[in-house]
Amino acid sequence: MIEQTYWSLVKNLNDLCNRYFHDVQNHFVRVNRSLDEALAKSASVSKSKEQECFEAQNELTSVGTCFAHSSLDYIYQMNLMHATKKYKITEAFLSYIRACETYFHQGYDLFGDEWSKTKDTLNDQLTRFKNEERQVEKKMQDRHAIVPKEIFEHPPGMPLDPEIVVEGYLFKRSSKAIKTWHRRWFMVRDNKFLYCHRESFTVMESDLRLCLVRPLPASFDRRNLRISLLFSDSESLCLGWIKALQRTIESALHDCSISEVSASLPLERDPQKNCFSIVTAKGKTGKENCNPNYANSSSSSSSSSIAASPFGSQRQTRQTALPTFPILCQSLSLGKRQMHSGTDSFHMFAPG
Repeated sequence: MIEQTYWSLVKNLNDLCNRYFHDVQNHFVRVNRSLDEALAKSASVSKSKEQECFEAQNELTSVGTCFAHSSLDYIYQMNLMHATKKYKITEAFLSYIRACETYFHQGYDLFGDEWSKTKDTLNDQLTRFKNEERQVEKKMQDRHAIVPKEIFEHPPGMPLDPEIVVEGYLFKRSSKAIKTWHRRWFMVRDNKFLYCHRESFTVMESDLRLCLVRPLPASFDRRNLRISLLFSDSESLCLGWIKALQRTIESALHDCSISEVSASLPLERDPQKNCFSIVTAKGKTGKENCNPNYANSSSSSSSSSIAASPFGSQRQTRQTALPTFPILCQSLSLGKRQMHSGTDSFHMFAPG
C-alpha cells in the first residue's frame, strides 16, 4: 500500500516539478548573473576608449537579448506548470484512489468466505481467554490470606531433583578474616552437605554418615570436634532441616550395613535458639565413637550415638564398635539467626 501511494502521488508530482521548473529556473539564474556582469563592465569602461566601449556595448546587447528570451521561456514554463498541475494532481489522486480500491478489494477477497471458520475459531478463543482471565482474577482476590502471621514460617522447598533430600537458604559465617554473615543455598544430596553462592557448589560435609545432628546447646565442649554453626530463618525451618539431615544419616548408615546404631542423645532445645548440630568423633583405639559426651568421657572408650528426631523421641541400643574411618571429629550445628543478640554467630572448631 505504501509503495502504491509513492508511485501514484509522490513520484508523479516530483516528475512534474523536475520537468517543468527546475531546469528552466537554473538557466534563468545563470543568464541573469551574466547580465549583471555585462552591465557592470559596460559602466566601468572609460568613454575615451572607443574600442572598449564598442565591445562592451555589443556584449551587453547580446547578453540582454539572451536574458529576454530566457525570461520568456521561464515565464512560459511557469505558466505551463500551473496549467498542467491541475490535471496532474487530479490524475495522481485518482490513481491513488484506484490503488486503494485494488488493495482493499484484494484484502476483502483474502478474508472472504474461506476465513469465516478461522474468524469463528478466533472469536471462541477470545471468549475463552477472557473467561480464564476473570477466573484467575477471582481466584487471586484472597491472595493475601495465604501470608503467614509470622514471617519465615514456610517449610523448606521441595526439590524437583529426586536425588536432593532437602534444599533451601541458610546463614553461614564467612571463612575470611572479616567474619561476616552470608546467606547461601544449601542442599543435601548423595549423603553430602553442600552449599553454593552463584553456580559452583562447595562440599561442607563430604560424608554425613560420620556426622551427628543436634540442636545447638547453651554450651558445648569444643575439644576434638569441628563444629559449624548455621542459622535458619525460623524455628519450623530449623526443625525441618534437623529431621531431613537425621533421616539422611540413618538411611545412609542403613544402606552401608552399619549395624545397630544407637540413638542416645536427648534433644535439649533452647526456646530462644533454633539450632542443631551434626557431630562425629573418633577414639584413639581406631574405632569410631559417636558418643555426644565424648569430650567428657575417656578417649579409649568405643561407643556410638546419633541424635534422635527433632521431636524428642529417643532410641537406645547396645554400644557397638564401628569400622575404622580415617576421619577426625566433626560437628555441624544449624540454628535460627537471632538478630540483635549474642546468638547470631557461627563457630567452627578444628580437631584437637
